[in-house]
Amino acid sequence: MKKKGLIIVGAIILIAAYWFFFMNDNDAEKENILNGIKQDSIEVEMIASDPENDWEIYMAEDNVGKIDYYVFMEKRGYRSDIQTITHINDEGYVADVQIVKQNETNNKGALVVDEDFLSQFEDKDETWDGTCEAISGATISSDAVAESVCKSLELYGEYVLCQKIE
Repeated sequence: MKKKGLIIVGAIILIAAYWFFFMNDNDAEKENILNGIKQDSIEVEMIASDPENDWEIYMAEDNVGKIDYYVFMEKRGYRSDIQTITHINDEGYVADVQIVKQNETNNKGALVVDEDFLSQFEDKDETWDGTCEAISGATISSDAVAESVCKSLELYGEYVLCQKIE
């Protein structure tokens, strides 16, 4: 009877640990990135968001008036949600892409964090068609990142370019 109780307690601890590490919507990494952006800027402001569709757009202005945009996005990969941040420079081109959070398979999908993969998105603009050089064996994870970048550029066009035109 005592052994059965220990098994149940052990199972509860495993479930709680799994929830904490894999299901908990922990935004600590996102906050660290935002704090880094704030250190380099005089003003950082959220200009649009859609919590239902998991995206936010931030505008950051530096001390010489240069404005960059940061789009936080979440898309479903093969095994987990992949959270990205797409940095769009003041000319409307992708400056860089970072993976904020992912829990893809270690030997394939997790390779989406590699600079070799992420660098292919640099210098893309709102005219980009969303195609990418997928990681062999990790097409779903690769496509999730590409879709995130493409959607970030689309949102930039909708919420930033349209405002500049008006």
